[in-house]
Amino acid sequence: MLDGTPALKRRPMGRIVEPLKQMGAMVLARDNDRFPPLVFRGGNLRGIEYALPIASAQVKSAILLAGLFADSPTTIHEPSPSRDHTERMLRAFGVPIENLSPTTVSVHPHQFKIQNSKFKIPADFSSAAFFVVAALLINRSELILENVGLNPGRIGLLDVLTRMNAKFQIENQRFENNEPIGDMIVSSVDLRATDVGGSDVPRMIDEFPIFAIAATQAQGETRVRDAQELRVKE
Repeated sequence: MLDGTPALKRRPMGRIVEPLKQMGAMVLARDNDRFPPLVFRGGNLRGIEYALPIASAQVKSAILLAGLFADSPTTIHEPSPSRDHTERMLRAFGVPIENLSPTTVSVHPHQFKIQNSKFKIPADFSSAAFFVVAALLINRSELILENVGLNPGRIGLLDVLTRMNAKFQIENQRFENNEPIGDMIVSSVDLRATDVGGSDVPRMIDEFPIFAIAATQAQGETRVRDAQELRVKE
């Protein structure tokens, strides 16, 4: 059984339950299999081809991990690219993950042996984002953030802030365990409003609260669209 806090119990889980059931998993949940707690029972899994209705790295990861134990390949299609930490991690472990396109990934079970690996976890970009925005807004600031994870699927906020006139320097760029890492230098600047939507949203879904603070200090009106996923975020 998987249970959680009151906030977790309000998160819709049908998006995870549905593909797992298609794979042959036995999953039960509250309110017509929509909300936690979740009850899982073992069973034989089969590979599927599944199209996510909303780009979600979490749902994609759940299907990929289940696909490791399926009887045939599992392929996932997304409407737009989402972060790919799980795919990069699995490759570091020697798992054959195939990107058929920027929005399609496939995993092949029974064709790998997990390799031991030592992981160095980079500084979390979502945590760094609060300091990034603070440095942009506080006059005559300059901030250096070291060893920050710069996964392209995770740093949509940087692209949006750049459109708002922010300037960033990235130094000491490198890869560790397939993940891009670098040191960020951030200086204060006068921000301009922008529009956010489409592929921006899944790449900055966790940074919208601090982005909203930046938007209140920008010159002009900032508009956000395509962000319905925020309705089910904590």
